[in-house]
Amino acid sequence: GYSIPFLDASNICYHSHCNAATELILHHSLYLEFLELVQDKKESGSFTNMEKKLYKALQDIPT
Repeated sequence: GYSIPFLDASNICYHSHCNAATELILHHSLYLEFLELVQDKKESGSFTNMEKKLYKALQDIPT
């Protein structure tokens, strides 16, 4: 595998949000795949509340 550094979206500068959105658009399928891997590797086999919300948001086309 390889790592993709996620940009600092907590910064209040507008461009950081655009950069973060660009990252998610370009590597959308990798983020979904990563979350699925996280879920599969857990003993419980389920997402935390935050992971579940992120996973659903990434699958919501209008989002």
